[in-house]
Amino acid sequence: MILLALLQTALAVPPLVVAADEAETGLRAWWREGDLMVGPAEGDPRPAVRPLAGAAPSVLPENMDDWKPLLALCTPQPPPVAFALGEGRATALVTPTAGTLVVRVRVEDRVVAEGALGRPAVPCSLTVGQADTLPGQEVMLGWQTPAGVSGLTVFRIPDTAR
Repeated sequence: MILLALLQTALAVPPLVVAADEAETGLRAWWREGDLMVGPAEGDPRPAVRPLAGAAPSVLPENMDDWKPLLALCTPQPPPVAFALGEGRATALVTPTAGTLVVRVRVEDRVVAEGALGRPAVPCSLTVGQADTLPGQEVMLGWQTPAGVSGLTVFRIPDTAR
């Protein structure tokens, strides 16, 4: 009797950890180096919040010229985002998969981290940057549900991806 054994190396991909997940009809979001702010629909009197700095209410600055809007222009399939990761170059991309969105961070042809949104949605924007005061970059995924709810999910890139 001949026994054949096939061995395959299993590679586990580190998860992109959800750092913030905000959703609301008309949600607005902005970021600049080291800071992220989300707010209700225009004209809504409720305050904005900085979800990566706690849940305390925050007033939108009078001048937001140095802030980049994240949900203002919804692009149905945002292009991949190239960025520096450690000493190399990486790419973040979002893919609709089985009723949800999957975000992957790749270095060359290797996936080094991935995370799923966990709800049916269409991707609107994809941004990578330093969105808080903690070391490391975040992937900021803007999305919209079929019911018209806008959302922003922020994933932390794990240290193991570097």
